[in-house]
Amino acid sequence: MADQVIAPVSVPVNKTTDAVTGVSLTAANDGVITPVSDKMVVILYDAGGAGGTVLIKAGTEGALSGQGDITVTLGAGETKAICVESARVKALSGTDKGKIRLDASANTTAWAYAL
Repeated sequence: MADQVIAPVSVPVNKTTDAVTGVSLTAANDGVITPVSDKMVVILYDAGGAGGTVLIKAGTEGALSGQGDITVTLGAGETKAICVESARVKALSGTDKGKIRLDASANTTAWAYAL
């Protein structure tokens, strides 16, 4: 399984960002975000047209990581946004130290924005 880097975009107050390209995820490759703030907005789009799920994996050793993975269910062609806290989903140890991991069950396009 190959990791796909989802580079977070910082959104300035009262300004727009440059054009942003989503990152393609499949059941064979995970998305990995290195957060640049404690709260991130993750946008997920069902690119395959058949729906699916994306697990935002619980972090390790974080104050809220014991709450477990976050499951986002996407209907066919659907787009959803979720604000995640690093205390719940950022790994603090292991090979993913400092990262947030997304595990998609189907073709999904993902973006990450720092608040």
